[in-house]
Amino acid sequence: MSAAIEKMNGATLPRPPRLADARLAEARSRLAEANRQVEKAGAEVTALAEPCNRLAALAGAADRAEKRRAALAAADDARLGAWLASGEGDRPAPSPELIEVERELIGLRRDQEAAEKAAPPAQERFNTAAARLRDISLGRDQALYQAAAEVAIGFIAGELRQCVNAALAARVKVESLIDALTLGPIGQNGGARAAERIRESLVPVLRTAVPRDIDAAGDFLRRLITDPMVVEL
Repeated sequence: MSAAIEKMNGATLPRPPRLADARLAEARSRLAEANRQVEKAGAEVTALAEPCNRLAALAGAADRAEKRRAALAAADDARLGAWLASGEGDRPAPSPELIEVERELIGLRRDQEAAEKAAPPAQERFNTAAARLRDISLGRDQALYQAAAEVAIGFIAGELRQCVNAALAARVKVESLIDALTLGPIGQNGGARAAERIRESLVPVLRTAVPRDIDAAGDFLRRLITDPMVVEL
Protein backbone atom coordinates (compact mmCIF):
# COMPACT_ATOMS: atom_id res chain seq x y z
CA MET A 1 0.00 0.00 0.00
CA SER A 2 2.72 2.49 0.95
CA ALA A 3 4.59 1.72 -2.28
CA ALA A 4 1.47 2.59 -4.24
CA ILE A 5 1.10 5.84 -2.31
CA GLU A 6 4.76 6.59 -2.99
CA LYS A 7 4.21 6.05 -6.69
CA MET A 8 1.07 8.18 -6.80
CA ASN A 9 2.74 11.06 -4.98
CA GLY A 10 5.92 10.91 -6.97
CA ALA A 11 4.89 13.83 -9.13
CA THR A 12 3.93 16.12 -6.28
CA LEU A 13 6.47 15.04 -3.66
CA PRO A 14 9.71 14.28 -5.56
CA ARG A 15 12.71 12.82 -3.82
CA PRO A 16 15.60 15.28 -3.28
CA PRO A 17 17.84 15.14 -6.37
CA ARG A 18 21.55 15.76 -6.32
CA LEU A 19 20.87 19.29 -7.52
CA ALA A 20 18.90 20.01 -4.34
CA ASP A 21 21.78 18.71 -2.22
CA ALA A 22 24.17 20.93 -4.16
CA ARG A 23 21.90 23.94 -3.64
CA LEU A 24 21.74 23.26 0.11
CA ALA A 25 25.53 22.95 0.32
CA GLU A 26 25.94 26.19 -1.63
CA ALA A 27 23.41 28.00 0.59
CA ARG A 28 25.20 26.81 3.74
CA SER A 29 28.55 27.92 2.33
CA ARG A 30 27.15 31.33 1.36
CA LEU A 31 25.69 31.82 4.86
CA ALA A 32 28.96 30.82 6.52
CA GLU A 33 30.87 33.33 4.37
CA ALA A 34 28.27 36.02 5.14
CA ASN A 35 28.72 35.32 8.86
CA ARG A 36 32.48 35.82 8.51
CA GLN A 37 31.95 39.12 6.68
CA VAL A 38 29.53 40.35 9.35
CA GLU A 39 31.98 39.40 12.10
CA LYS A 40 34.82 41.22 10.33
CA ALA A 41 32.71 44.33 9.67
CA GLY A 42 31.44 44.29 13.25
CA ALA A 43 34.98 44.18 14.61
CA GLU A 44 35.88 47.16 12.42
CA VAL A 45 32.91 49.14 13.71
CA THR A 46 33.87 48.35 17.31
CA ALA A 47 37.46 49.44 16.70
CA LEU A 48 36.40 52.70 15.03
CA ALA A 49 33.92 53.46 17.79
CA GLU A 50 36.68 53.61 20.43
CA PRO A 51 38.36 56.80 19.09
CA CYS A 52 34.96 58.49 18.77
CA ASN A 53 34.13 57.56 22.36
CA ARG A 54 37.49 58.85 23.63
CA LEU A 55 37.13 62.14 21.77
CA ALA A 56 33.60 62.59 23.12
CA ALA A 57 34.85 61.80 26.63
CA LEU A 58 37.47 64.57 26.35
CA ALA A 59 34.81 67.11 25.53
CA GLY A 60 32.76 65.92 28.49
CA ALA A 61 35.73 66.17 30.85
CA ALA A 62 36.35 69.78 29.88
CA ASP A 63 32.69 70.65 30.36
CA ARG A 64 32.63 69.05 33.82
CA ALA A 65 35.82 70.86 34.82
CA GLU A 66 34.36 74.16 33.67
CA LYS A 67 31.24 73.62 35.79
CA ARG A 68 33.38 72.81 38.81
CA ARG A 69 35.56 75.89 38.19
CA ALA A 70 32.47 78.10 37.97
CA ALA A 71 31.14 76.73 41.27
CA LEU A 72 34.46 77.24 43.03
CA ALA A 73 34.86 80.72 41.54
CA ALA A 74 31.36 81.65 42.72
CA ALA A 75 32.23 80.50 46.24
CA ASP A 76 35.48 82.51 46.17
CA ASP A 77 33.62 85.57 44.90
CA ALA A 78 31.13 85.23 47.74
CA ARG A 79 33.94 85.11 50.30
CA LEU A 80 35.65 88.10 48.68
CA GLY A 81 32.39 90.04 48.62
CA ALA A 82 31.80 89.35 52.28
CA TRP A 83 35.33 90.51 53.12
CA LEU A 84 34.91 93.68 51.07
CA ALA A 85 31.65 94.42 52.83
CA SER A 86 33.06 93.89 56.30
CA GLY A 87 36.61 95.21 55.79
CA GLU A 88 37.79 92.93 58.56
CA GLY A 89 40.81 90.64 58.48
CA ASP A 90 43.06 89.75 55.59
CA ARG A 91 41.92 89.60 52.00
CA PRO A 92 40.83 85.99 51.28
CA ALA A 93 43.12 84.15 48.88
CA PRO A 94 41.73 82.07 45.99
CA SER A 95 40.96 78.54 47.10
CA PRO A 96 43.63 75.92 46.26
CA GLU A 97 40.90 73.82 44.63
CA LEU A 98 40.07 76.65 42.22
CA ILE A 99 43.71 77.15 41.29
CA GLU A 100 44.09 73.41 40.65
CA VAL A 101 40.93 73.20 38.52
CA GLU A 102 41.90 76.24 36.47
CA ARG A 103 45.33 74.70 35.78
CA GLU A 104 43.67 71.42 34.84
CA LEU A 105 41.14 73.22 32.65
CA ILE A 106 43.88 74.82 30.54
CA GLY A 107 45.09 71.38 29.47
CA LEU A 108 41.57 70.04 29.04
CA ARG A 109 40.58 72.94 26.79
CA ARG A 110 43.64 72.39 24.64
CA ASP A 111 42.72 68.71 24.41
CA GLN A 112 39.12 69.62 23.64
CA GLU A 113 40.11 71.87 20.75
CA ALA A 114 42.25 69.11 19.26
CA ALA A 115 39.47 66.60 19.83
CA GLU A 116 36.92 68.80 18.08
CA LYS A 117 39.19 68.89 15.02
CA ALA A 118 39.80 65.12 15.09
CA ALA A 119 36.19 64.14 15.80
CA PRO A 120 34.58 64.76 12.36
CA PRO A 121 36.93 62.53 10.34
CA ALA A 122 36.83 59.86 13.07
CA GLN A 123 33.03 60.00 13.10
CA GLU A 124 32.96 59.82 9.30
CA ARG A 125 35.10 56.68 9.32
CA PHE A 126 32.81 55.17 11.92
CA ASN A 127 29.66 56.08 9.97
CA THR A 128 31.08 54.55 6.79
CA ALA A 129 31.97 51.33 8.59
CA ALA A 130 28.56 51.21 10.30
CA ALA A 131 26.79 51.64 6.94
CA ARG A 132 28.91 48.88 5.46
CA LEU A 133 28.00 46.63 8.40
CA ARG A 134 24.31 47.31 7.82
CA ASP A 135 24.63 46.40 4.14
CA ILE A 136 26.58 43.24 4.90
CA SER A 137 24.05 42.29 7.58
CA LEU A 138 21.22 42.67 5.06
CA GLY A 139 23.12 40.40 2.68
CA ARG A 140 23.62 37.90 5.48
CA ASP A 141 19.87 37.96 6.15
CA GLN A 142 19.24 37.04 2.52
CA ALA A 143 21.76 34.20 2.78
CA LEU A 144 20.00 33.01 5.94
CA TYR A 145 16.60 33.00 4.24
CA GLN A 146 17.96 31.03 1.29
CA ALA A 147 19.65 28.50 3.57
CA ALA A 148 16.43 28.12 5.59
CA ALA A 149 14.48 27.55 2.37
CA GLU A 150 16.90 24.86 1.19
CA VAL A 151 16.79 23.09 4.56
CA ALA A 152 12.98 23.19 4.48
CA ILE A 153 12.86 21.89 0.89
CA GLY A 154 15.08 18.98 1.87
CA PHE A 155 12.87 18.30 4.89
CA ILE A 156 9.76 18.33 2.69
CA ALA A 157 11.29 15.97 0.16
CA GLY A 158 12.58 13.63 2.84
CA GLU A 159 11.06 13.35 6.31
CA LEU A 160 7.79 15.14 5.54
CA ARG A 161 7.29 13.09 2.38
CA GLN A 162 7.68 9.88 4.36
CA CYS A 163 5.26 11.04 7.04
CA VAL A 164 2.68 12.14 4.47
CA ASN A 165 2.97 8.84 2.60
CA ALA A 166 2.54 6.90 5.84
CA ALA A 167 -0.50 8.99 6.80
CA LEU A 168 -2.04 8.57 3.34
CA ALA A 169 -1.42 4.82 3.39
CA ALA A 170 -3.14 4.57 6.80
CA ARG A 171 -6.06 6.64 5.56
CA VAL A 172 -6.42 4.49 2.44
CA LYS A 173 -6.63 1.39 4.59
CA VAL A 174 -9.55 2.82 6.57
CA GLU A 175 -11.32 4.25 3.52
CA SER A 176 -10.89 0.98 1.63
CA LEU A 177 -12.56 -0.82 4.51
CA ILE A 178 -15.40 1.72 4.41
CA ASP A 179 -15.83 0.98 0.68
CA ALA A 180 -15.80 -2.76 1.29
CA LEU A 181 -18.45 -2.46 4.00
CA THR A 182 -20.61 -0.16 1.91
CA LEU A 183 -20.60 -1.73 -1.53
CA GLY A 184 -22.27 -4.90 -2.66
CA PRO A 185 -23.94 -7.53 -0.53
CA ILE A 186 -22.00 -6.59 2.59
CA GLY A 187 -23.49 -3.13 2.53
CA GLN A 188 -26.96 -4.50 2.14
CA ASN A 189 -26.31 -6.85 5.06
CA GLY A 190 -25.67 -4.07 7.57
CA GLY A 191 -22.11 -3.26 6.59
CA ALA A 192 -23.14 0.27 5.66
CA ARG A 193 -24.01 1.03 9.29
CA ALA A 194 -20.58 -0.14 10.41
CA ALA A 195 -18.99 1.92 7.63
CA GLU A 196 -20.85 5.00 8.83
CA ARG A 197 -19.51 4.50 12.36
CA ILE A 198 -15.96 4.27 10.96
CA ARG A 199 -16.51 7.39 8.89
CA GLU A 200 -17.76 9.30 11.94
CA SER A 201 -14.56 8.38 13.76
CA LEU A 202 -12.37 9.26 10.79
CA VAL A 203 -13.72 12.73 10.00
CA PRO A 204 -12.62 14.43 13.29
CA VAL A 205 -9.13 13.01 12.85
CA LEU A 206 -8.88 14.39 9.32
CA ARG A 207 -10.08 17.78 10.54
CA THR A 208 -7.58 17.98 13.39
CA ALA A 209 -5.81 21.34 13.32
CA VAL A 210 -2.22 21.52 14.53
CA PRO A 211 -1.20 25.01 15.74
CA ARG A 212 1.85 26.52 14.10
CA ASP A 213 4.86 27.15 16.33
CA ILE A 214 6.40 30.48 15.34
CA ASP A 215 8.72 30.41 18.36
CA ALA A 216 10.20 27.07 17.30
CA ALA A 217 10.68 28.39 13.76
CA GLY A 218 12.41 31.48 15.11
CA ASP A 219 14.66 29.27 17.23
CA PHE A 220 15.58 27.31 14.10
CA LEU A 221 16.58 30.53 12.30
CA ARG A 222 18.71 31.59 15.26
CA ARG A 223 20.42 28.20 15.35
CA LEU A 224 20.97 28.27 11.60
CA ILE A 225 22.54 31.74 11.62
CA THR A 226 24.89 30.59 14.38
CA ASP A 227 25.68 27.25 12.74
CA PRO A 228 24.91 27.01 9.00
CA MET A 229 25.31 23.22 9.23
CA VAL A 230 22.16 22.81 11.34
CA VAL A 231 20.11 19.97 9.84
CA GLU A 232 17.01 19.75 12.04
CA LEU A 233 14.12 21.99 11.08
